[in-house]
Amino acid sequence: TANGGQTEVLGAFAYSTSKNEDTPAFVNDESSLCLTAGEACFGNRIPYSTVVKEKQGGTTKMLSNDMVHSRCNGYMVPLYVGKPAG
Repeated sequence: TANGGQTEVLGAFAYSTSKNEDTPAFVNDESSLCLTAGEACFGNRIPYSTVVKEKQGGTTKMLSNDMVHSRCNGYMVPLYVGKPAG
């Protein structure tokens, strides 16, 4: 989501089939994002290391997969909300 957009994702599921260690699963760039999501990653696949990359007011923050619940060698986010200040 970018440029002041608003996105709500309820129940996303990522079944990783490649190596995603350098790519965030979700990006929130100066916008609003609300999501619940999970990932499963089997075999020699590498799960997303960054679940959400968020930029607000010129500051960038990362929600890494070690900061959320682990499941099936991936992650589970019960609820994430990111929005501009104010």
